[in-house]
Amino acid sequence: MTELIELRARITRLEERMDDVQNLAEGTDQEVSGWRGVLMRHTDVLNGMSESLDRFRRSIDERFAKVDERFAKVDERFDRLEAKVDDGFTKINLSHAEIIARLNVAIGRPDDET
Repeated sequence: MTELIELRARITRLEERMDDVQNLAEGTDQEVSGWRGVLMRHTDVLNGMSESLDRFRRSIDERFAKVDERFAKVDERFDRLEAKVDDGFTKINLSHAEIIARLNVAIGRPDDET
């Protein structure tokens, strides 16, 4: 009989401990569920940031492409301007040489003395 009383006492203590374990498990489940929600919100934030960064990168790429186009136009203008300046100096040099030749004729000096 004593064994039966001891067995019942042990079973009662085990049931009480199991209640504690069950309460702990329920609390842990709720805590994990809460963390799962936090993790999901963080994942949503990171995905949103990724999308925003992708849009920003595309916007920057488009703007740099426009800048590159404008610089290409500026380069073309400089090339045309340089050609005009070169042509102008060539004309000035030819005119200068013609003026010297005419002055030499006017003063009676031969061309090879210049």
